[in-house]
Amino acid sequence: MDRKMTIIYKIDFSKTKEATCKELKGLIEDNIHELSDEIISDLSHIDDRAQSYTGLEIISVYHSGRDQYSLEYKFDYNIYNGCSDLDVNDDVLDSMSFTVLDDGELEFDFPEYEKRSTFEEL
Repeated sequence: MDRKMTIIYKIDFSKTKEATCKELKGLIEDNIHELSDEIISDLSHIDDRAQSYTGLEIISVYHSGRDQYSLEYKFDYNIYNGCSDLDVNDDVLDSMSFTVLDDGELEFDFPEYEKRSTFEEL
């Protein structure tokens, strides 16, 4: 499944890598809803009942080299098990890479998760 999201960023190459990362983090945070929809809309790789109520939090953006960057993010999730004191509340800390293309478009490499199998439950 090829998932794409477009955010346009005007690069000022006179800035330091640290300043560019800070600007990119702000730009991504301004468009967090689009990114959240792509990352946490389907949590079936965790559990079919898993849901995130707090949304996506951007932790940091790091320069990886040339036009490559790494985005570190976190989200909380809950699995309601229908019995008192058996619910699961946890969080996921993950990262993905993205590229700043020549035209300023950010191209994200979204994580691919394997579907859970009932085989794991045996």
